[in-house]
Amino acid sequence: MKPNILFVHAVCPAQFSDLCEYLNTTGTANAYYMTTPGNIARNKHRYRNLIPLMPVGKMMAPNSCYYSGKVERAGKVSAGLFRGLKNNQFS
Repeated sequence: MKPNILFVHAVCPAQFSDLCEYLNTTGTANAYYMTTPGNIARNKHRYRNLIPLMPVGKMMAPNSCYYSGKVERAGKVSAGLFRGLKNNQFS
């Protein structure tokens, strides 16, 4: 039984994009890459098993402070990841 591996990044390609593709190509694992819909549209020809990461609301508030905005963004991305896992959209 192959393991299921989920990579999550708001940007694609990123650090583990090629590893994810390698794991799928070699049959080592069922690897999935969760990224934003815009990145999926730009890279669907390049990578397989791309899953949309749907953040809760806009990624950055228009008038947020740099540091608090990063925390807010992380929370919205995390909530989107939680929803994706809860819906089990990659099995």
